[in-house]
Amino acid sequence: MKPKAVLAYCREKGIKAVDIRFPDGLGRWRHFTMPVAGLTESVFETGLGHESCGFQRGTDDHAPWIVTPVPEAKYIDPFQSEPTLVLMASIQEAWTGEEAWFDVRSLAGRTLEAFRGSGIADEVLVANTLPFDLKQPSDHLDATDRSVHLAPKSHSPFEGGRFDPDASFRSYLMHMAIDSGLAIDRHYRGRQSSSEFSLGAKSLVQACDDQLMFESLMETNSQQQGIGIGAKTTLFSKSAWTFTKNSEPILAGSRAFGLSDLGWYAAGGLLRHASALTAIAACFPAIPVASKPDCLAMLSDRNPESFVGTEPVANDPRYRCLVVRCVPARSCPYLTLSAVAMAMLDGIIQKIAPITEPSKPLPDRPLAECLAEDSGFLMHAEVFPERLIESLHEYLSKTSP
Repeated sequence: MKPKAVLAYCREKGIKAVDIRFPDGLGRWRHFTMPVAGLTESVFETGLGHESCGFQRGTDDHAPWIVTPVPEAKYIDPFQSEPTLVLMASIQEAWTGEEAWFDVRSLAGRTLEAFRGSGIADEVLVANTLPFDLKQPSDHLDATDRSVHLAPKSHSPFEGGRFDPDASFRSYLMHMAIDSGLAIDRHYRGRQSSSEFSLGAKSLVQACDDQLMFESLMETNSQQQGIGIGAKTTLFSKSAWTFTKNSEPILAGSRAFGLSDLGWYAAGGLLRHASALTAIAACFPAIPVASKPDCLAMLSDRNPESFVGTEPVANDPRYRCLVVRCVPARSCPYLTLSAVAMAMLDGIIQKIAPITEPSKPLPDRPLAECLAEDSGFLMHAEVFPERLIESLHEYLSKTSP
C-alpha cells in the first residue's frame, strides 16, 4: 500500500488519531500518538523526529532519532475511544540517516533481502502459533457478540464445554484480531491446556508485525476487561516456514521427510546453530534466562519433541514446511525469527546435513558462551550488526548462569 492509499483509508474509516509503533531491541513496543492531520505523504519519506526514551541498552536515552512509518503495515486499534490507525515504523539515526543498529524491524528486512540476494528464494513465509493462558474459571465471552460481556459456560464439547472450556472466548479474541487487520488461521486447545492461536502465513517482516500486534491486543484486552490473558512463558511457540521462488514452493522434494535439497540443508543449519539460537531467544526479560527448549536436537516429522520438524501445508506433495520449536512464547520476533532464518540460510549455503536420529537435548552450557562461539552466521551479508551481537552477549554474560 502506498502513502496515498493510507491517507484515503483514514478518510474512509473516519480515523481520528494515528499510533506510530516501533520495537526496541528487547521486543517491547515503543509508540507515540498524533492527530491524523499530522500524517502526510511527506512523513512516509522524511519521518518524524522523536526522543529515544531508552530504546535499547547502550544508547543515549535522550538522543534524537527519526521514526519513519511504513505504509504497508497498518492495523486498527479496537480499544481506543476514537478510531485509531496503528502504523509500524523504522528507526534511523537523526544525524546520519542510517538505520539504527538496534532497529530489529529493519534487521528482519535485511534478513529477507539476504535470501533474495543469494538467489535462493524470493519470499520467506512464516506462520507463527502462539500459546496463551486464558484464566477464566467460570465465565467466557460470547463469540456471537463483539461487545464485551460475560456469557454462561457451555457444556457442549463443540461449543466450549468440558472438553474445550475456552473455545468461545478464543473465538471472540480471534474475531477481534481479524477486525483489527490480522490474519488468523485457527485457534485450538494446545499442550498444557494452553489456548493456541495460529496466525496466517506472511512474509518474514509482516509475520513479526502481526505477532507483536496480536500480543498487544491480548494484553490490552486483559488489562481493560480484567480478564486473565498471559503468554505461556513455559512453552515455546511454533513457527512454520515456507520458501518460494517465482511464486512456487521450494522446500518439498524427494529427500527424507519429503524435503528438497534446500529444505534438507536448511534443517541442517538450524540444528548446527541450535545452541546459538537458544541463547538469542533467552535475551528477553519476560523469559527465564536459563530456559531452554525441552526438545531433541534432531529433525523429525513425527516426534513433537524434536527441535526441527516438517509438516505438509496441504494434501499436496509440492507443499512442505519446516517447523521450528526454539522460540519462546514471549520474545522479540524480529530478532529471534531473523536468527532462525539466518541459520537456515547458512545451512543451505554450507550444505549442512541434519541429524535425524534421536539425539541428546541441547548442551547445558552458559548461554553467553554458546553465542560467543557461534555468531558468524548471523553477520552474513551484514544482516546482524556486530554491535547488536555484542549487546546480546553482554546481557547474557551478566544474567545467564
